[in-house]
Amino acid sequence: MVKAYARVVAVGAVSMATLCPKTIVGVRSFSLGATSALQRASTVSGIWRDVSSGQQLSPGGTSNRNIGARKHNRLLAEDQTGSLRPFIPSALASAASNEEQQGGGGGSRTKRPKKKKKKKKKKSEESSSDSAGHRGYVSKAEDMGSLIDRLGLKKVEKDASEKPKKKNGRSAGKEDTGTDEIANDSSPSSSTAGRSDKSDSRKEKPKSAFEDMAWDSMLRAITIQQLVDIASKQKSTTAPGVIDYHEDVAPRCILDQTADTDLLSLQLQLDYAKNGHTVIPAFLSSDIIMPLRTKLVEYSASRTLDAYRQKVEVASGSAEVAVKCTTIEECINALHGLDVPADSLPFLQHFNVWKVVPAARRIAKSTRLADAAATLLDVPSVKLYQDSIFHKRPGDGPTPWHSDARMAPFDTSKMITFWVPLQPIPSHEDGGTGLIFADGSHSDFALPFWNGLDGHEYERLEERYTKISHHMPLEVGDVTVHAGWTLHCADDAVDERYAYAVTYVDAAAEVREDAATTVNGEIRGDDEDKWSYMDWVGEVNPRRLFRHPSVPVVWPKLLLPKDLGVDKGAVAALADLRSGKDLEGALHRLDCAGKEDAAVLTMTGLKGDSKKRSSQINQDRAVILSPYSVACPSESPFSGYGQKRLLVGIFDGHNAFGEAVAQFTCDELPNILADKLNEVQRRCSDLTTVQVLEETMVAVADSFVAVDSKGRVDLDPPSGGATATAVIQLGKYVFVANCGDSLSCIATYSKSTGVTEVIYTTKEDKAGLEEERQRIEEAGGSVRMPDEGSSDVPRVVGVDENGEMFGGIATTRSIGDWEFSEQLGITPEPNAVDGVDLTDITEGNDLQVFAVCFSDGVGDAMRIEDIAAVVGKGLFDDNGPHLLTALEDVLREAKAVWGKDTGKTYRDDMTIAASALSFDSR
Repeated sequence: MVKAYARVVAVGAVSMATLCPKTIVGVRSFSLGATSALQRASTVSGIWRDVSSGQQLSPGGTSNRNIGARKHNRLLAEDQTGSLRPFIPSALASAASNEEQQGGGGGSRTKRPKKKKKKKKKKSEESSSDSAGHRGYVSKAEDMGSLIDRLGLKKVEKDASEKPKKKNGRSAGKEDTGTDEIANDSSPSSSTAGRSDKSDSRKEKPKSAFEDMAWDSMLRAITIQQLVDIASKQKSTTAPGVIDYHEDVAPRCILDQTADTDLLSLQLQLDYAKNGHTVIPAFLSSDIIMPLRTKLVEYSASRTLDAYRQKVEVASGSAEVAVKCTTIEECINALHGLDVPADSLPFLQHFNVWKVVPAARRIAKSTRLADAAATLLDVPSVKLYQDSIFHKRPGDGPTPWHSDARMAPFDTSKMITFWVPLQPIPSHEDGGTGLIFADGSHSDFALPFWNGLDGHEYERLEERYTKISHHMPLEVGDVTVHAGWTLHCADDAVDERYAYAVTYVDAAAEVREDAATTVNGEIRGDDEDKWSYMDWVGEVNPRRLFRHPSVPVVWPKLLLPKDLGVDKGAVAALADLRSGKDLEGALHRLDCAGKEDAAVLTMTGLKGDSKKRSSQINQDRAVILSPYSVACPSESPFSGYGQKRLLVGIFDGHNAFGEAVAQFTCDELPNILADKLNEVQRRCSDLTTVQVLEETMVAVADSFVAVDSKGRVDLDPPSGGATATAVIQLGKYVFVANCGDSLSCIATYSKSTGVTEVIYTTKEDKAGLEEERQRIEEAGGSVRMPDEGSSDVPRVVGVDENGEMFGGIATTRSIGDWEFSEQLGITPEPNAVDGVDLTDITEGNDLQVFAVCFSDGVGDAMRIEDIAAVVGKGLFDDNGPHLLTALEDVLREAKAVWGKDTGKTYRDDMTIAASALSFDSR
């Protein structure tokens, strides 16, 4: 049943809603559920009205948040009024305590970091991704010009209609607001056995498969767990002291946008699929490229000796020979001794610049490139394999034919490189040194199969391929793209040329045994890229899906929480962020947990008999995905508005193996929900806007139930449970669903006044609430009330045939708890699914909208208004703390409240996630 609730405003606003959608205090909103969870901005009257029945609902009672017996008394008092989450009316805000607008979490705070002339004739260039060609360099005498002439090199003409006109160095096309760059080196999952804070007792159970999650058995579309990188393995990198690489030079407005359909047209995608290469005109703006060039040229100059050593190792096949070279002159002499004249080198190359140079990192991990990579590879998720600087000096020799995938450690055909010239590249006839491609070679599997891997297959390419192409001339901002197996080469250089290349790989790609176990031995294929991957490849298991921070997942953008209770590195990074010490380094170490517009943190609780930190199990899980994988066609009400797609979720486990259920929900809900939402979008051309909204809410509710059903079958043992709360943004619409006692809220922040106001919050499903108690009793369960003076809370229980009590959880809705859920009425169905049209909130004002989700460990210790006030300042106040610092303030304040109320003998796990709900209103 779809019901709509509207709040009647005393000053005369008229409720307009009779069905989904509706208007509540000027906000277009809609709800699905037997009981709406809407608790929006308070008004003078404080009256709620069910507009579908005309029944008036009572105003709420106290909003104090306490723990133990005081919390139980508060819940009973709130039950009598019929309201769960009342708010101080905005008209009365001035009469309320100032601390309600200032929020909790004191302490010092760190401000957010501030954000055609004819050229000399040349001959041509190198590997887009990572290579120096096959072993053995081509000397200048072996000029490929004659080969190109013999083959009748065909220049790929650019379609003028494909390339947008530029204005001031930028594409004149409409820019999406997109999400801010969110990296995802991610955090480790907690151990999978522990003591529950919501269970009366815990039975001893055998260790389950969760304790060592088998990646091989999870071969469905990549789950969130499979995207998680091990943050504990992160190695901080520092730039050489002589050069400052920390300047923020890359404008986020372009990098944080997905590639629009005008740039990644269907024709361009078809060209890439057919030929194995293409060009994306005006993909990056000059105000990104030119500052990047400055930083990369500086870095290249400081690492020239390393680049020469790499060439010596490739030529000699010995790392020992390379290490003995302590100067550039010694490297040149070593190359001469190996019959490799220094002037015949194809180029100097520097690997993995993104780990050191922030400007390169922003581009390599940007939404713009990662989205395009996933689109052209046709995969749901991609990892950043490496980036490289290619420095081709005057007199450097030609780059021989080669394919990048032969030099990488992966067994995959899903690899792609973006080659970014850092200055204009003239036409081939005028000496341009852009890449030259053999069309269709990426699908010529017979070439390496029948001709071996010793390079001889490249000797008769003029007879094998009849079409050789290039994309010259190239302007600054144009980017060529080629597949990992596409053969490409380049001519020798007359003028100096720098290029920057970024290579991505399918997140499902596996490392080969020979690459993982014989880094210093024989490797099938070419080993020029060994310098790129030798630091990490030995740390992963071959022939399995793997996680490693040196190969981070960059699409979709994934944030997972850092644990302030156990992760000393995260605590140190947050301290640096707060103090302003090494801001860039601190943000790099924390970028898997958050950026300026979205972040998530957690803190392990204090539970059980042992208070040792090592024995504690954090049963909370959380995730932020942006952009979320929902495809919205042009006719969808979710299209446009910057195509913002976002998922924020909190999953709080309880009972034995509750952490495994929370992890399972965190893995599966995003996938199942995306499938159901995409199914609605495929039919949206046949539906009205109202129908799309209604079916979207049904899809959200059904996804919670589907996860529960899947877990009942997939999990072994089928024990434990988890609450779930989620916020989904699709364009200008936001949907919120809640199952259990974790909470989500939507709030606004005024840039002009600095005032935060909570306009929506979900309803808690606590066992002590009257309506939930009645539902439980009707289903055959009962609610056990705590003894007077006890610090316990009401719990859902049952009595078996022997008179023994079972169950004992504090929430009435959850995913899991299959041992007793049907007997006691525990359901995975959300109590409601609500939606809001953001344009009705922001129209004609300076309000910024954001969402906050948190587990009950936070909600039981702090008022929602206080939490939102701290988060709002972290998101939008130019003089406020960084968002990560704001979330840390919330967790530490909640920790202090728990310590005061329980004498530091107990503390629930606490997790909080927040994100701006931005959209382009144009």
